[in-house]
Amino acid sequence: IAFGSAYMYEGDLTYYGGSQQGGACSQKYVPPGYLTVALNHNQFNNGYGCGMCLNACITNKPSGVECFKAIVDNACPECTHGDLDLGVAGDGRWHVSWSTVKCPPAAPIFDVQGSNFWYLKLKVEGQGPLHSVKVNEKQAVHTPDDFWVIEDPNGELGCPPTI
Repeated sequence: IAFGSAYMYEGDLTYYGGSQQGGACSQKYVPPGYLTVALNHNQFNNGYGCGMCLNACITNKPSGVECFKAIVDNACPECTHGDLDLGVAGDGRWHVSWSTVKCPPAAPIFDVQGSNFWYLKLKVEGQGPLHSVKVNEKQAVHTPDDFWVIEDPNGELGCPPTI
């Protein structure tokens, strides 16, 4: 996905409700005033779309154009390229235009699922989508639920790790 307002995507917008669960991204952080969306399978990109912020406008509602800001917290397997599935209750299928934007500034939020000197499963939120994470200069491996895993057979991850 290209970042910046120069790249506009278009597709259908639907609703799935239930945005409080964190979705496929295990997302806990949502910037104030933002909604959550599920991103189509292609652009979700095996979890690399998690945490991406976007500006979107529904362009064909009878009441007129309706714009909103959102953060990706889920995948929509049945959606096609450009489609969004909004994490609030609603009905209908609407035309949506959207672009990616930088997320509002926030301190990084770290979540750890199991760790020791040999293994670490880490989630970093509040920074937008990440493409790489290193722990103690060792490259972590991305998981589809937007965590980063690193294993060290020598048990040298250390506490606390340097991220």
